[in-house]
Amino acid sequence: MNRDPARDGGRRASGARRPRRPSILETPRLLLRVPNHRDVFALVELANDAELARKTGFLPHPFRFEDGRRLIDGRDPDSVCWSICLRDDTVAGMAGLQPGLSGEASLICWLGRPFWGQGLAIEAAHAAVLHGFRNMKFQRITALSFDHDAAAGVVLRRLGFRRIRPSRKFCAIAKDTLPATRFEKARKPASKA
Repeated sequence: MNRDPARDGGRRASGARRPRRPSILETPRLLLRVPNHRDVFALVELANDAELARKTGFLPHPFRFEDGRRLIDGRDPDSVCWSICLRDDTVAGMAGLQPGLSGEASLICWLGRPFWGQGLAIEAAHAAVLHGFRNMKFQRITALSFDHDAAAGVVLRRLGFRRIRPSRKFCAIAKDTLPATRFEKARKPASKA
């Protein structure tokens, strides 16, 4: 049965809202906005980094112009995706939420090397997670991080994610599945007035 999101408030069977074009998310130093074709050149420059490909697992290396276009044009229609930009609109990376089953979503967040070590990943991921809980009504947000990427685990723990279990994740540059850890953060129940 096809559901009409205009008639049912955009809700899915899981209770989460059907993603629409995500709004602009603002943090003290960042804007998370809908990616556009003007971002492709910056994304190619940032993502064409073997170490970043190793940290994300899904970015190809070398990362070419066609890969940047595919990253913007080929997004899953159920997911939400933002370009992470400094306040002057300099593209620093990308963040997204991929809806799953039962009111759950997976968090993806990456920054190019020039933006590492400044706390920007925490700021961007926090904005995406809050949007997922408040606006999309997800009950739980998960993340899968490679064990060799200690910084990702630090970011997730600082955001209140808890380690769930060891796992494995495919890494395109390694052409293999590598040890990883699954993290999760549950939505806090609404307080009763």
